[in-house]
Amino acid sequence: MIMIVILLTTLLLVSSQVFADLSVADLEKIDTIVKASETRMKEYKSQEINQVNTKIEEMDKRLTNQINTLEKQFTIGINAVETRARRNY
Repeated sequence: MIMIVILLTTLLLVSSQVFADLSVADLEKIDTIVKASETRMKEYKSQEINQVNTKIEEMDKRLTNQINTLEKQFTIGINAVETRARRNY
């Protein structure tokens, strides 16, 4: 049993693919695949960055509108308190 395991391990480790060489054409194919992948990744990253920037801008607009609304409400409340205080004096 041990002999069979050792034999199979040896055959797997010493297969013909281990001794195969890459030709120049193979290396060029690998290079073009890697470059295409890098290009796609750069495009994907720039699209994601644009989406995040758009979301940030939308959130900024919403928060600015909410802050402006709250400021108006506080101003109205302060003016109402001042008006009541003037009437009481």
